[in-house]
Amino acid sequence: MIVEDEYFSCSSDDYESAQSLNSSLSDSDPLEDKLSNIFSNNSKFLSLVHINAQSIPAHYNDLLTSFSAGVVDSILVSETWLKPSLPSTSCSIPGYKLFRNDRTGCGGGGVGVYLRSHIPADVVCSSQSQYTGSLEYLFLSVVVHHKKILLGVLYSPNDKTDYFNTLEGTLVDLVPLFDHVVLMGDLNTCILKNNYRSDKLLALTSALDLQVLTTLKPTHYFPNSRPSLIDLMIVSHPKLVLSHGQMDAPFSHHDLIFLSYRVRPPKVKGKVRLLRNFKHMDLVRLREDIGRVDWSLLFSSDSIDVKVDILNTELVKIYDSHAPVRPVRVRHAPAPWLSPEIRRVMVKRDRAKCRLKREPSLLNLEAYKKLRNLCNRMCRDAKRRYIHSTIQNLSQAQVWKFLHSIGVGESMDVCQSNVDLNALNSHFSTPPVILNHLTKSSTLSSLSNLVPPVCPPFTFNMVSEETVMKCVRSISTKAIGSDNLSLDMILPVLEDIAPVVTHIINYSLSRNVFPAQWKKAFVIPLPKIPNPTSLSQYRPISILPILSKALESIDTLFSPHLP
Repeated sequence: MIVEDEYFSCSSDDYESAQSLNSSLSDSDPLEDKLSNIFSNNSKFLSLVHINAQSIPAHYNDLLTSFSAGVVDSILVSETWLKPSLPSTSCSIPGYKLFRNDRTGCGGGGVGVYLRSHIPADVVCSSQSQYTGSLEYLFLSVVVHHKKILLGVLYSPNDKTDYFNTLEGTLVDLVPLFDHVVLMGDLNTCILKNNYRSDKLLALTSALDLQVLTTLKPTHYFPNSRPSLIDLMIVSHPKLVLSHGQMDAPFSHHDLIFLSYRVRPPKVKGKVRLLRNFKHMDLVRLREDIGRVDWSLLFSSDSIDVKVDILNTELVKIYDSHAPVRPVRVRHAPAPWLSPEIRRVMVKRDRAKCRLKREPSLLNLEAYKKLRNLCNRMCRDAKRRYIHSTIQNLSQAQVWKFLHSIGVGESMDVCQSNVDLNALNSHFSTPPVILNHLTKSSTLSSLSNLVPPVCPPFTFNMVSEETVMKCVRSISTKAIGSDNLSLDMILPVLEDIAPVVTHIINYSLSRNVFPAQWKKAFVIPLPKIPNPTSLSQYRPISILPILSKALESIDTLFSPHLP
């Protein structure tokens, strides 16, 4: 963890400066823009917010609009109103993974934490799901630069709930295990009131060497009721709090509370993929090199595995020369709705921001804010038009495929359990039902006593090059199997290697042997449920070599014999 030598104290001056920055923003500014301005000066440090959402499903669009830019590292939510039957994909926010503790047995309630996907975390403790009227909570262990942070979200169903013993017993066990503690939530205890509940909460936190940040104004405004300060932030190191405050959340009766904590979260690691660049490949030279390959050893070999190995080796060697594998960093997701006009506005916005840094003034600040807001509106409108025009004339399957391509419907859940890969391999390779020796013997005996029907002998016919090419072209997957050959490598030279592939397939059919290389598959375990706890809750997906799929799909012709 990187911590500066100077600390900002959690003083009223800091609060007033944060509030002045908040008040300088227009009320019409989106919540996302307000958060961006709040955290812009401390963008390198951990940023957290809490909101009583009063139903994530009902306000999902508001959450997407407010947090899809990834300005905040963690979004702690009380009153999620999620149920176990509702998948996390229906309420996912791009760039975040969702940890949730749903309430069951009664409507409402529930707590959850959206955490940036690149920040490692595990659930360490949570309240029981069945509603009891007691405190609902979810605690995560967040690892940041070898330091452990206890990150928790709390929710008390009402202002009569006596949750203090439960909270104290839980924190007594957890707090000593962590370097930092940050808790946020709706505790339904107004600390502006000098009463039994507020005194007990402050005494509880003080005994655990924690501090409630008390410089906030009322956070809960409900018609025909007095405002109250019940959305609270509790920290273990108040000197590490750079700024904290509150702002109006249009979709809730509660204010959103925010906190900037002087701990540097890990940087987002760029995704690197090993790819071949086929775009600038000289197809003429490629086919010339394929034509110069001596396949005599392949045709003369008596081993099907040797034949397949020679074909794979020659193709990979040639493609390594014409389209070598290179690491490609995936920087940004594609944004096809960005028009030249929007890009010009972006350039003007960036120039205004640079001018504001060089010459800070209210005039330059207003100029930058206008361009920034204009750019945001143009991007949102262009994205809506792009999505609407794209899905307008698509089939249902094509609509879902498009929505998946822009991140809608993709699961953001990360399996939190440690899986033994050897045990998983053993589970996939073991048949679900193992017959004992007596059952096998009786079955084989019964089969041997059956009178076989009279039918012509079963044999395969030789296949033509045209049939092989047709089968290869019908393959739709672009997954790369264990032979390192993709469909993009086969199709450009298919006519040149068709005689070789046809020879291998006919040899396989005539000798009744399937190439061993084509039996090998990359097995990907996919969880059947969001957080699997047993091996049976995974299903295997096998990625086979491309040419093995062509052999499987060959239309077999029956004839008396093979020449």
